[in-house]
Amino acid sequence: MIQHTNAVIGTKQNKNRWDYAKLSNILLKINTKLNGINAALKVHDVIERFFSHGHRVMYVGADLSHAPPSARSQPSVVAVVASADDVPSRYFKEVYQQHRPESARNESREYIVDMKAIMKSLIQQYERHRSYPPSAIVIYRDGISESEFDTVFEKELTAIREACVELSPVYRPYLTYIVVNKRHHTRFFPVNSEKNVQAGTVVDSHDITNATTYDFYLNSHHGTLGTSRPTHYHVLYDDNKLRPDEVQMLTYALCYTYARCTRSVSIPAPVKYADLLALRGTYYIGNTDDSDTESIASEPFVPVGEERDINNTITSQRIVL
Repeated sequence: MIQHTNAVIGTKQNKNRWDYAKLSNILLKINTKLNGINAALKVHDVIERFFSHGHRVMYVGADLSHAPPSARSQPSVVAVVASADDVPSRYFKEVYQQHRPESARNESREYIVDMKAIMKSLIQQYERHRSYPPSAIVIYRDGISESEFDTVFEKELTAIREACVELSPVYRPYLTYIVVNKRHHTRFFPVNSEKNVQAGTVVDSHDITNATTYDFYLNSHHGTLGTSRPTHYHVLYDDNKLRPDEVQMLTYALCYTYARCTRSVSIPAPVKYADLLALRGTYYIGNTDDSDTESIASEPFVPVGEERDINNTITSQRIVL
């Protein structure tokens, strides 16, 4: 067993020599799975209240993953995660699959049909774990194009509000809804350098941002090769009344809480986890390219209940992973 371990984490030049970088990466994952905390942030005073001990802010990441064009009949996968601790490093999860028949071709594909049930479950898990519900919820939503901001955002925000009211008629947590957009063609270059822009660079100039909504670009990761692509953030709703520097610094800080590495990543950890969970759910139910379906199509999935949106024909089922 020891020889096999050496072969796995040894270098190509010498298999008997430890590859400490790879070993450290493995230990980061093991520590997290054992309920350990890999790192705690030391943040600026501007956002200290979001990471202080006993804060009641729940960070949510949401993503909707679609099947490839070659598998249009396959369902889409909804993945939503919510933070469980102060760091945050522990998360609750909910995974659903959405079936969109051909008759619903003209309806939005990005709308999470069962958002109300998902948020109810996540808030209840948070309350059971910490003995009180969150007083503020910051949502990072991935996968919405600008053309669907109005329709998708309004439906999901209404569903979240309804979930809170159903839990308690007097429960009104403050909400912040931020869209994370990675699919764009904007790039930034330093004027006096051939290298990439530094990690933590924020651009919110009116020359390139939207004139009607608050948005900004953040290059949160360090790019050693190629050209770094900044992430475009749109703040569509903000009950917490966060100032621009608070939103930007909070978003950047969450990019450092990803448990798999010691550097910042390109998007906040909650939505990064949602992306990974959606990918895992896609493999779990068999939504892969034709070349991969043979090896995983036989794996079972466990839908729990089924709900149908009364406003359209898209159905939603919960999946137990």
